[in-house]
Amino acid sequence: MRVLVTTLPAFGHFYPMVAFSWALRSAGHQVLVAGPRLIVNEARNAGLAGTVVSDVSVRDLWAASDDPTGEDNHRPIADLGLDIADRAATDVLQLCRDWRPDVVMSDPMEFAGPLAAGLAGIPTVSHRWGLHCPDELISSLWESAGPKRRALHDRFGIDAAALEPHAVLDTCPPGLRRTENSSWISMRYVPYCGNAVLPRWLTEPRAKPRVCVSMSSLPMRQGLEALSTAARALSDMPVEVVLSGTGSRDSSLGELPPNVRAPGWLPHDQLLSACDAVVHHGGAGSSMVSLTKALPQIVVPQLGDQFANAEQLERRGIAHRIAVSDLSEDAVAEGVERVLEDPAYRNNAAELRSEIEAMRSPTRAVAEFESAARAASTGATPPEPVPAP
Repeated sequence: MRVLVTTLPAFGHFYPMVAFSWALRSAGHQVLVAGPRLIVNEARNAGLAGTVVSDVSVRDLWAASDDPTGEDNHRPIADLGLDIADRAATDVLQLCRDWRPDVVMSDPMEFAGPLAAGLAGIPTVSHRWGLHCPDELISSLWESAGPKRRALHDRFGIDAAALEPHAVLDTCPPGLRRTENSSWISMRYVPYCGNAVLPRWLTEPRAKPRVCVSMSSLPMRQGLEALSTAARALSDMPVEVVLSGTGSRDSSLGELPPNVRAPGWLPHDQLLSACDAVVHHGGAGSSMVSLTKALPQIVVPQLGDQFANAEQLERRGIAHRIAVSDLSEDAVAEGVERVLEDPAYRNNAAELRSEIEAMRSPTRAVAEFESAARAASTGATPPEPVPAP
């Protein structure tokens, strides 16, 4: 089977798809990642084949957009995915016609792949990031994107109903699901966050608790402010701090306190294994990787699904949430002290990690993926999903 993988050109959208792509390759299927050069380079680093289509920069589009932050400001987020699809759809359609994949697998914010697949009559699979988005957020996103979405569909002469996925890969742990859908393929979230040569200090025993502070892979003003605030807040605490992600080496941070490191990008599945807590923005990737490491979390949400993610994690007793409007050095220091000293946070996080580890592995989910793809290509009714262990 030939599987074409398309993703929004951002690390947080591509990385969650790597583990299942490996599982498909291990089962003998051919996997090809299509996207801008940024994503194709990451695919190569992950041991996957890739081809460049529509070399657009999500960072440039993001920087040119209106301020995307805010719990109710969904238009810039929806517009971003549609702007990229508008530029990429023709290239992806031509690739589908030339390479003739048997199925197209895309992340939920990538629209060019499903559009091209619909036009070419190819089954599609939606690969979710992890935590479920609330229905009201999805509805609001689609409402905000309405005019651009209709224009894109009209340009190619396709109906929205034709773009519904034939199968959904769901990696949300049971204890954090907002909905149960028996037709979805449930599988374990296996973190992948890129490759790097790890610094020796990351593998050595540590005398103090280590706290990671990371605020997205996208350049956001509020993220940089949160990084700077956290670095100052933790400078007098008996902890070691590692700044990671976008802005962590920004000159505007000034001279860092002695207990703060800024090594540049380190894969979070490696970095967080050597941490005791994490301060982050509530992105799906940061949230899910932290869950797989059973880490207490301090979440400072800034846009989109981050608010819903923070609410879910706080309600489960895994995270302490700080609103951007309440962000201060005292608030961060108190939050870190709380999650490090109260064992309930770590115990709840360990419980969630156990839920994740009990889920079906990506390798075991391949057979169900194959059945769904074959049924969609023949028009047959797919078999009942295999119950997850």
